[in-house]
Amino acid sequence: MAPSSEILASAQPDPDFLQVCALPHQQSDKNSTKNDHEQILKSSSPPPLPTNVDIPTLRATSNKHKNEARDALGGPPPNLTERDIEIPVRDGSSILAYVYSPSDVVPGDELPIFLFFHGGGFCLGTRHDDMESNRILALKAGIIIVCLDYRLAPECPFPQAIHDGVDALQWIAQNPTQLHPSASPSAGLIIGGTSAGANIANGVVYLNRDLGSSAKVTGQFLGVGPLLPPPFVPEKYKDDYVSHEQNKHVTIPPEELARAFVVANRRKARDSGDVEARPSSEPSGPHYQSYSQPFAGRLGANQAYVVEGGTSEDDHLLHHAPDATPHMSFWELMDMRPIKNLDLWKAALIEGIGTLLFVYITIWVNISPDIAPAAPTQRFGSFDNAAFLGPLIGGMTNLIFITLFITSFGAISGAHFNPLITFATFCARLCSLPRLILYVAAQIGGGALAGLLVRASWGGRDFKVGGCWLFTDIVPPKEIFVVELVSATLLLFLAFGVGLDPRQAKIIGPALGPFMVGLSVGTMSFASAFARYGYGGAGLNPARCMGAFVGSRFPSWHWIHWVADGIACIIHGVCYYFIPPWTEVRQ
Repeated sequence: MAPSSEILASAQPDPDFLQVCALPHQQSDKNSTKNDHEQILKSSSPPPLPTNVDIPTLRATSNKHKNEARDALGGPPPNLTERDIEIPVRDGSSILAYVYSPSDVVPGDELPIFLFFHGGGFCLGTRHDDMESNRILALKAGIIIVCLDYRLAPECPFPQAIHDGVDALQWIAQNPTQLHPSASPSAGLIIGGTSAGANIANGVVYLNRDLGSSAKVTGQFLGVGPLLPPPFVPEKYKDDYVSHEQNKHVTIPPEELARAFVVANRRKARDSGDVEARPSSEPSGPHYQSYSQPFAGRLGANQAYVVEGGTSEDDHLLHHAPDATPHMSFWELMDMRPIKNLDLWKAALIEGIGTLLFVYITIWVNISPDIAPAAPTQRFGSFDNAAFLGPLIGGMTNLIFITLFITSFGAISGAHFNPLITFATFCARLCSLPRLILYVAAQIGGGALAGLLVRASWGGRDFKVGGCWLFTDIVPPKEIFVVELVSATLLLFLAFGVGLDPRQAKIIGPALGPFMVGLSVGTMSFASAFARYGYGGAGLNPARCMGAFVGSRFPSWHWIHWVADGIACIIHGVCYYFIPPWTEVRQ
């Protein structure tokens, strides 16, 4: 890399970047423009923005001055059409966008589309910002420009702007002619912005990619985007990363106001039903990324992490990260406000439906009459043909269906379908109390309904299911409690190790992760089935056993599946997330 002496930033604006390409009908007052440029060059710093006012007040003041400037700018030039449109977004509402489109388009021509995000520190600005430059660009490049009025912080903090951007991008790709009859994503679908808008645009591109969207972005424009704030600069580059320090007195906005913007846009690691978001290393900086390698955050909680740096809490996290995923504070864990989040209720509904389907199919393929199995022969031991085939089918069923269900439902609810997994994420401080309550309630309800459906399919007879039966006249429940406890603890270490640890995520990948979790469950259910004669193996899913008990007999020892699994979750949370030493990392 070039030495710092060769890349020193200038505290004076470069004249080449101050030239304004005036529109044809605005070129009469060139001397005035030149004088304005000279005045800027003579100034040692730009006029400061106020820092002692709240953001809504600052926004109102900023918008007032911008409106006055736009009034002076006048209407659109010839051959350019400007209009507002409404774009529907995921919460059922709609947001405005301002569209610039050339008027003199030859029929049959296809025009590229440019989705633009204004700057303003995530807190200021409107769809009308950058009007002059957007007019010039639309005319000279012959493109359709869509300036999005994404929702602002602090009223709508991260990742709301990202969600609005993804929704707008996908809507534009599906409805280009609502922008202009000649608008065509195949001719070009570009996304970009300036300052905070560039950060948003960059995050939207990556999330759109991770979601497998049909909206194919063909290019990016990132103007002065804050993609790598100083706290995230790798140590080996810090000596060369000098522009921020050299320009700290001439930066727009001033540092204290920039910090206020960051705090306003910041959402703590509070579970809110969002897909996982963390500081991303692709390419770098704290922009938004769907963290789905392999499905970290889906199995965990789908909560949002935002680490911008600059606060003592962030510095602590940036310099001392545990071996596993960062977790929520106690107060964030117990915060009940997300219980009002409609998306969280929708996710819980999906958990209930998914649990119903999963429990039904895994019971049905492993069902048998509710009678004690034949005693093992001296020749084969526990591995006689009958005793071996049932657990083998159960293990293979878990492997196949867990892989399929996680892959199918993971992006919607996280695909827990198991109180053991949900409570484990809570004990590991990765899942809030509201999600725990709603998910477990939905899982119990789904499992119970599945059991009733199985009973109806089984002719009303009692039945037993691998992993959920025990004949107490053969094996005392207290002995099986130990097997359940050890099996559940081991499963959690295996499943979390391949599903949540970010180090493993890069190795295993998004497709193999669900398979590895299914393999973990299948292996444990198969291996534990031979622990004792008269015992069907570890349940490893209280909702599934609840379904079996509701559909057949409700035994007095059913508490084992809840108490043993609960203790396993606590042990796992302590061992995997609290005991490991803190390791210094550089981001």
